[in-house]
Amino acid sequence: MRKSYKLLSLIAFSLFSVTAAEAQVVSGNGFLKADYIEAGIRPNGAFGSTVAAPSNYFYSTNTNFGGRLGFISDVGKDGWTVGNPAYIGDYFLPGTPYEGFAIQANGTLYLNDGTGRNAIPGSVTGFTTTDISQTVQWIGNIAGVRIRQEFTVEKHRVLFL
Repeated sequence: MRKSYKLLSLIAFSLFSVTAAEAQVVSGNGFLKADYIEAGIRPNGAFGSTVAAPSNYFYSTNTNFGGRLGFISDVGKDGWTVGNPAYIGDYFLPGTPYEGFAIQANGTLYLNDGTGRNAIPGSVTGFTTTDISQTVQWIGNIAGVRIRQEFTVEKHRVLFL
């Protein structure tokens, strides 16, 4: 019997006046970009890319993490280089702020996280784009359980489901 679960991430941010969004997959990493948010998803489904963000992302120029991206926000909604602070984050890189997800099946704990734990086989399977939103999807399977995570940037808010 195949079981399917939808994991809810712990983050939900509300933003207004987001007019542009872009999503893409690079070397197995998923990237989301809106006017006031940038996020990177590792190949194992945790936040914090393993490669530099695409060049059209503000954070691709960050030399502290080699352009890798976890999650940043322009909370002032005034531009990535304006304000004090100009932006907040990165929340998940370089890895000290912990982020990951786990399941327990048949008494065994399986964990994927930003520190390199990859117990749940899976991958970023692609992205979709509509007039309203951009979504990066990750799908994994372990112990007969199928796991699907969706990371979505919507026009007027950002939700991670």
